Amino acid sequence: MIRFQSARGPRIEAVHRFSVGQAVHLKSWFAKPLRTDETYSVIDCLPAHDNEFQYKIRAAGERHDRVAGEGALELIEAANAKGRN
Repeated sequence: MIRFQSARGPRIEAVHRFSVGQAVHLKSWFAKPLRTDETYSVIDCLPAHDNEFQYKIRAAGERHDRVAGEGALELIEAANAKGRN
């Protein structure tokens, strides 16, 4: 959770957009767009880095974890809904 204190108002608390166990696509990796349909599972929610929440993710066939920012991930259900429109 990120807490922001404004000079005039109350604290604003941000929450992680993804939770442990959700299936996601990796949209980009180190600012390079990816064109893969590989599915990753969120293993852990990490603290923010540069004002962006981080997540530990793992693909089903991999034995190692990756760390990705919230902006680089897309929820699988949201990705499928876009394809149907």
